[in-house]
Amino acid sequence: MGSDLYNKDYINTGNNGFLKYVYVDDGTQVKIHNNSEVYVMGKLNRKSIMKQLEINEGIVKLKVEKQGVNEFTVITPTSVASVKGTSFWVNCYGDDGDKFYGESGLVSILNKKSGKKVDLKANKVLSSLPQGSIETRDMTSNDFETIGEYEKQEQSSNNKIDNPNQDGSNQGGFNINPEKLIKDMKDKSND
Repeated sequence: MGSDLYNKDYINTGNNGFLKYVYVDDGTQVKIHNNSEVYVMGKLNRKSIMKQLEINEGIVKLKVEKQGVNEFTVITPTSVASVKGTSFWVNCYGDDGDKFYGESGLVSILNKKSGKKVDLKANKVLSSLPQGSIETRDMTSNDFETIGEYEKQEQSSNNKIDNPNQDGSNQGGFNINPEKLIKDMKDKSND
């Protein structure tokens, strides 16, 4: 159950949507939850993909495998996150700022307005606001409950993907495998 994913693809998951895709060059996973709006960017650089995700709003979970020379970049209206390899959540409130939840590893997050950069670590929450403030704190029980709710939504969506309706539809959840994107990019780079 896969579709092609191309550089600069726009994804809007809607009320019941969920999307998961995996980069075949390193296994990095991106899970885009309901009511999210993102652009997927990718550029072939030798044998790896320079990865970038622009999140206009919504909830996204990233499990970024160790990157070589390039970083995986996540851009929101408020922040820029540079990732070498880690697992974290982003809740982008559009023009109202972002919350990042660290699961493992390290993410360097820049607030666009102030230019201040702060590292997000495991079990920390980082808030980045449009007026330029950026701060980190320990996760609370409420934060862990919030992530638990996100994971429940993810499980529910995974069940829809794995168990489509009798007509073959999947009630808003689907997987995208970008193998064709990578193949097309490789073909073009060999021209």
